[in-house]
Amino acid sequence: MPDTVARDRLSKRTQRKLARRKNVRRIILLVALLLFLSICGTAGAIIWNVNHTLNKITEPASGGIDTPRSDVYTAFQNDKPISFVILGRDTRPETGTMNTDVMIVAVANPTTKKVTMVSIPRDTRVKIQGYRGYHKINAVYAKGEAERRQAERNGQVPTETGETLVKKTLSGVLGIPIEHYISIDFEGFRSVIDELGGVEVNVDRKLYYNDPTDGTYIDLNPGMQVLSGDQALDYVRHREDSRGVKYYSSDFDRNLRQQEVIKVMTDKLASLGELTKLFKLLEVAGEHLQTDLSKDQIMGLAMDLKDITPSTLVSLDNGGYWKDGYTYLDREKFLTVRTTLQREMDVRSDQISELNNSPIHASDKGTTSTNQ
Repeated sequence: MPDTVARDRLSKRTQRKLARRKNVRRIILLVALLLFLSICGTAGAIIWNVNHTLNKITEPASGGIDTPRSDVYTAFQNDKPISFVILGRDTRPETGTMNTDVMIVAVANPTTKKVTMVSIPRDTRVKIQGYRGYHKINAVYAKGEAERRQAERNGQVPTETGETLVKKTLSGVLGIPIEHYISIDFEGFRSVIDELGGVEVNVDRKLYYNDPTDGTYIDLNPGMQVLSGDQALDYVRHREDSRGVKYYSSDFDRNLRQQEVIKVMTDKLASLGELTKLFKLLEVAGEHLQTDLSKDQIMGLAMDLKDITPSTLVSLDNGGYWKDGYTYLDREKFLTVRTTLQREMDVRSDQISELNNSPIHASDKGTTSTNQ
């Protein structure tokens, strides 16, 4: 009898243990299921947001040209360099202009994981195909947009836009096909900088300019400091100064600041370490960003170049100087820029139909013939 009671007690304890283990297993399975659903839901949300943003920024702008081109790939190729021009546009209604204050040509090489870029000063003298005389490079976009609007008023399909005319002009000047564009307005620039937590730069001198007519108020003191989006925009745009001509910033000064900010941004992007954070920045800029890069190319570049650092971001010296109402590019440095970009793109000068040296001043003599 005692043995039977003992066995019953042992059996009950065993049953309780087994029941507890079953409950624990159920809880673990439930938690695992919830985690799985949570992860899937988060991943799905991320994928949806990324896809939504990419659809938005790659959609042709109103009145834009959306015709396939045989000379430009839309599929990403990890062994083929990609060239593009970055356009920084002032779209504030109070200015009423369509000029491009920032113009940077870049070649991204997925094989070497390197990006080679050169800033084009806004007042650079250029010839524009189909136009007489010389023009400043920052007016090219506006002329292309004027052509687009004229065609639309006449009930015709536009054959030119601001972006296409900029690409065509730069292609002739730099001797490489400018395959794509990335256009961002000032508000997008501010938003990205703020999302990154600001950029740390060394302001070399006092920058001060106040123009109530367009809402510009720049007041930066010298020294190492973290700039917000608004301040960073002031830093790269400073040109005139309310204290007088001797305090003005040249195009060369502005180019150096633009490249400095881009390198700091690149460093911060590399330190993020997560692709999802990179796409978050893209989402922030989405309302103010437009490009003719395909979704596949953007995703491919993001994956291949996500670990890029300032050391693999090469800035070329354009040798710009002011003379006779234009910015000219030093012959030797300009031709070095051209040959460097051609090497990165693996193209030859004779592959460009309208090659010209219009940014070189006639007094800048050299052994190389020009086609001005």
